[in-house]
Amino acid sequence: MSLPLSDMYGRAFEFCVATFIFSKLEDLYPHKVRMTGRAKEAQDRGHQQFDELTSEEKTGFEKSGSAIAEWLAENKFRDVEEVVFEKPAAAISDYVAGKTSSKGIVKVTLDRVPDFAGVEGDVTDIRIEFSSSQGVHKVNVSLKHRHEALKHPRLTRVPVWIGMVDSRKTREYELAYEKAWSTFFEKGKALSPSATKFRELKAIKSTFIEDNLYKPLYTLVQEFLQNNIANTSQVQQLFEFLVGKYDFVKFVDHDGKIEVRDFSAIPKPRSVKIEYDGRGYLYLQFDNGWRLAGRLHTATEWLKKSIKFDVQPVNLDSVIPAVCI
Repeated sequence: MSLPLSDMYGRAFEFCVATFIFSKLEDLYPHKVRMTGRAKEAQDRGHQQFDELTSEEKTGFEKSGSAIAEWLAENKFRDVEEVVFEKPAAAISDYVAGKTSSKGIVKVTLDRVPDFAGVEGDVTDIRIEFSSSQGVHKVNVSLKHRHEALKHPRLTRVPVWIGMVDSRKTREYELAYEKAWSTFFEKGKALSPSATKFRELKAIKSTFIEDNLYKPLYTLVQEFLQNNIANTSQVQQLFEFLVGKYDFVKFVDHDGKIEVRDFSAIPKPRSVKIEYDGRGYLYLQFDNGWRLAGRLHTATEWLKKSIKFDVQPVNLDSVIPAVCI
């Protein structure tokens, strides 16, 4: 089965960027750079997608990959020995002893992080680990091609967003979610017994989907979060799930114009206000200054239970200004 065009471009883009990053790391740290097994597998798959691009598209991606690698080299890689390392690198302690200075980089590892890691709040696509006698320092890279979305979380997992462990409340939410869909399908059948696509219902009544599917789901999510976020820890879990659990640098490729934002050292929020505007957006206002907007849209044209929640930052320029390269 062939990939959707957006997925093909995304994988080809990640392959190209990872290739240039790996090459730049080898220039900076000769004979110390390696790629994980899963990164090699992802690169092999991405290479296939890259080969399907036109010559013009390949040239564009290569230009972007080179620019991203250069930015990382100048801003994140060259002075890495001066940063505070996260933890002892016990696994390499024997190798380090007598073979390098206390601050010398012994090993550099490039990893490709699978998409499912995003479920746990890790938005990283490419992770570079620098190992020394002092520990391990990570540089996390998030890549986007032509879009700014932070996340596309599943509405079925809303309790997970805040670390909900109460199985009773989780089950109540799941039942309410299923009820919203079944009620929508019942009303859709009454409106047009022969309809098989969402647009057929919309053609009969322009606000039918918004009124009978989106609004109940927005309300369900809003009320569940409002009623179940009980402490600061859950606020922070929600923020980390939607924005990112770890420090990372995000690159958005707008057909050759690269937008860079450094999501490092973001203040942790302590509270959040959640509001549904009644017109197609659910807003989350965190007290660390971040404002997010979630928008629902169907994930397929067919009348079946499939939906996406597109989370976008509303005031990103004020909390993390962009640099263009």
